[in-house]
Amino acid sequence: MNAELNLVMPGDVKIIVPDDLHVTTAYVLQEQGDWFEDEIRFVRAFIRPGMRAVDVGANFGVYSLTLARAVGAAGRVWAIEPGTQAADFLARSIAANSFSQVEVIRCALSRTDGHGYLNTDVTPELQSLAVVGTGAPTEIRALDSLTEERSIERVDFIKIDVEGEERSVLEGAERLLVREAPLLMIEFWGANKFNVGIFEPLYRTGHDCFRLMPGINVLVPFYESEEPDAYQLNLFACKPQRAEMLSRMGCLMTTPAKVKPFFAREPDTDALFRQPYAAAHASKWRAQIARSPRDGPIAAHTAALRWYVAAKDAANSAQARHWALGRAYSQLTDLLAADFNAPRACSFIRIAAACGRRSEAVAVSRRLAQELSVEEARGVDPFTEPFVPPWPYYETLKADAGPAVWMQAAALESFEHLFQFSSCDKKALAHELLGIEIDRGTLSAHYARRERLFNRRNGKHTTAAMR
Repeated sequence: MNAELNLVMPGDVKIIVPDDLHVTTAYVLQEQGDWFEDEIRFVRAFIRPGMRAVDVGANFGVYSLTLARAVGAAGRVWAIEPGTQAADFLARSIAANSFSQVEVIRCALSRTDGHGYLNTDVTPELQSLAVVGTGAPTEIRALDSLTEERSIERVDFIKIDVEGEERSVLEGAERLLVREAPLLMIEFWGANKFNVGIFEPLYRTGHDCFRLMPGINVLVPFYESEEPDAYQLNLFACKPQRAEMLSRMGCLMTTPAKVKPFFAREPDTDALFRQPYAAAHASKWRAQIARSPRDGPIAAHTAALRWYVAAKDAANSAQARHWALGRAYSQLTDLLAADFNAPRACSFIRIAAACGRRSEAVAVSRRLAQELSVEEARGVDPFTEPFVPPWPYYETLKADAGPAVWMQAAALESFEHLFQFSSCDKKALAHELLGIEIDRGTLSAHYARRERLFNRRNGKHTTAAMR
């Protein structure tokens, strides 16, 4: 057995992984304390005790173990993983958590039963299946025959992440999907392209597709004709009866509102103005709002912030929160196109990312970080109008080092966390990539942790740019 790490994920879930920073799971969990996908937070909100789930492509078990914690002793999780190393580590993690509700099934899935080979010359997370060739031999099963053989039924959720075999897995599971109508989470991006082949088997079995809107943790409709965001990794799918159940739970919205829906609680910016970053500027901002024209840009920006607050309020329905977030995004998009300034750019980054328009947030955070020259703007106050920070950490941080320094650090950090899912995929961190010098004290502990891991993995020392 290789050297190992014993880590803990949210929910006090223990996971054992190789002590190797070139293994993506080991790197990401040390870097972020959790998996990098927004979807795992949705899974934690959706899954209830007693539910039953299948994790196809379980790997080291980030989702399987998370599901096991959520379903509890009354539920059931089947973790399907053909890779020997990953399955061995997963089995040990299951034992470490005393999860008797999880069963590891060591096989690959495709459209029919058979035999194949698993390539072993890549990291465990990227191992793919081939029917002929070299590699580790593995049994291949169709999900229909496997579940019928093992009497697996009453399935509520299936996650499918199998490095390009997603369509084949769906085609081998049609009886199960029609019979059980589970919620599906399917990898949509792989091998540098979107996996559009999944739509045909989904539509044939009566499924509608959805994507996660991360800022409100709600599933919203996604259509095959829609242009996906460049960072869209996964899609969800379910039949109408499951969608109706999820809608009642507040986890899914089937029909976007065309006009303003009912709000249980109307939005208010007071909560924003009380945050540490804003408290010293709140009186100035309120006076500015009072004297600004109602149809002017300050009023429009403030309205967008109000709708963003309403979207984050769980007292409002999923439909209302979706409408509010879309309204905030639309208003900030128009404002930024008419006049790009730092406060509006900050708000746009946060709101665009919340909408799942991550590529747009990345582009604006890059531009903002580069335009805010600390040396040239050190005496300038960019807090000229109300805004929301581009990265959540900066809500808690006062601008003691100077407003311009604070805002550039916030822009730099939002770019770092948004432009890649993890620093394990990068050639450089944000400050190196953009050539920006920034005071270390204005960056979060999360950024510092990324730098340490990145340098360890690449045999580098702390860069001079991080003073």
